[in-house]
Amino acid sequence: MQMLLKAGLTIVAAALVLAGCGGDPMPTTPAAAPQAYKALAGVPTTATIDSAWVAIHVSRPDTQTVAVHPVLGEWTETELTYAGRPAVDTLDTLAVFTVVDTGWIMIPISGLAADWVEGRDNFGLIFRQADTAAGFVGWDSREAAGLEPYLRLCYSWKADTMCEVFTAVADAYIDEAAPDANFGAAAELFTGRDTAEGTSRAALVHVEIPVYTPPATLGDFVWLDTDRNGVQDDGEPGLASITIDLFACDGDTLVASAATDLSGYYRFDSLAPGAYYIAAALPDSLMYALPDQGGDETADSDLDPATGRSACVDLAPGDDYRALDAGYTLAYAAVGDFVWNDMNENGLQDAGEPGLAGIAVNLFACDGRPVASAVTDSSGRYLFENLEPGDYYLQLANPFGWIFTYAGVGGDDLIDSDVDRYYKTTTCFALSPGEEDYSRDAGLIETDGCTHGKGYWKNHAGFGPQPDEVTRLLLPIYLGTPEGTKTIAVADARTAFDILQQHTYGHPSNGITKLYAHLLTAKLNIVNFANPEAVYPLIDEIDAFLSEYDWNDWEMLAPDRQTMVQRWKGRLEMYNGGNLGPGRCDGDAAYDDDGDSDGDY
Repeated sequence: MQMLLKAGLTIVAAALVLAGCGGDPMPTTPAAAPQAYKALAGVPTTATIDSAWVAIHVSRPDTQTVAVHPVLGEWTETELTYAGRPAVDTLDTLAVFTVVDTGWIMIPISGLAADWVEGRDNFGLIFRQADTAAGFVGWDSREAAGLEPYLRLCYSWKADTMCEVFTAVADAYIDEAAPDANFGAAAELFTGRDTAEGTSRAALVHVEIPVYTPPATLGDFVWLDTDRNGVQDDGEPGLASITIDLFACDGDTLVASAATDLSGYYRFDSLAPGAYYIAAALPDSLMYALPDQGGDETADSDLDPATGRSACVDLAPGDDYRALDAGYTLAYAAVGDFVWNDMNENGLQDAGEPGLAGIAVNLFACDGRPVASAVTDSSGRYLFENLEPGDYYLQLANPFGWIFTYAGVGGDDLIDSDVDRYYKTTTCFALSPGEEDYSRDAGLIETDGCTHGKGYWKNHAGFGPQPDEVTRLLLPIYLGTPEGTKTIAVADARTAFDILQQHTYGHPSNGITKLYAHLLTAKLNIVNFANPEAVYPLIDEIDAFLSEYDWNDWEMLAPDRQTMVQRWKGRLEMYNGGNLGPGRCDGDAAYDDDGDSDGDY
């Protein structure tokens, strides 16, 4: 495009009125048309207009004053006539100048161009005579190659400054003397009058500014809130493959879906301005973090835990909103179930067997830390909720007159009993994030039972004329705690017999050997449904001792420790003989003499 002044051009500014143009100066020479920095999508609606100039070339000068105004109505180059001319905003005078020579005239229109970019209708400009002198000014039209009217626009957007040149898309002149004629194809446009009182001509130029609405962007970060404080702390990892759904707030319309990347980030691009919210999927092992914690919008979680949705975010054109985050924590676990009356004493929850209310249940971490306590409800149910994933065990209290049934009977963990009769505890179990374990049950048997002496169980171990009643009771039975370094596990009738006769595991005079025999007798009685309340605390003490000492250690014990062992043995002997606790079983007198000389039953 030729944009050089012809020799001898002068511009006489008779008047210059700038409406909203930001005080653009009138140049004496036009700037060379710059190469477009960005010419694809158009000018962003959010751009700042730095300068805008309409350039038109004078082909035929005449000393007359010309005024430039915005056109207010639609027109087309091939149909424009004086009779059908659009309205003109004569109150908005963009420039007034006198033309005395050929060359380029540049009219500053920064304010008007900014309005056009922001959405005001652009119908172009009109050049009309501002005085009453006779004569015509001629302007080169779009048909004059290299001398076409054009707009030079410079604007700032984000961090860049850009300039573009737009050639007129339409131009024509109207002639009062030929009101129905169209002059859109003329190579020359005219402004002026036939005589001082005659008909007038005016030129119209339309330069279109391509405008586009910059898309918005929304996104940010999905992370595991390991300390459950609702804030993105150093070291807390992002979560990959979490599905994020984007909805329009107007009508809850699903707009798009995305999955977080390997680092936990997600992003929605090319969004139209408007209000949006996100909804994040909730994996089984996770729960939503506390929202709006810490006072920093860029580091908190924005999801409502009740709905999994964020609040609406208003996006303006070109917004890049990177503060819509979603925190997750490991889902809490739960454990519980049922304590029942095992009426048929089979270790299984059978139809019609009722739950037991008011049974104390204590939850411990497997490192021994107490965690929570509860009691069973009227239906025998208990539940511990909101537990950190980890390893736990349960401890239950049996009321007087009740003992725990057999544990681990059958192959269905949902209907068996999980509580050890002696220790009143379950084994350790792991709770995973979000796990709800409703299989930790406890059966109780109502009985006072009765006790047999040591001689009874020795004679019913299967090594004499009496039937073997010992084997069915061995779980095994531990003398000492299960994890003790010197604990004996009695898992067969032969071992039970050897311990009960007090020979194989040390000399009969050995106090620990005798303690073994009476402890095993007591535990056999308890497994056989004798009420254990009278010796439960005592058994705990003895088991702790036998975890660290065996019959080989008897002689090394201090006298007071030997006395303690003998006292323990005596209490167990009283229990087994019926002088303490539920009483001796009928018909057990035949087994009073077990062949030793210690006076034991």
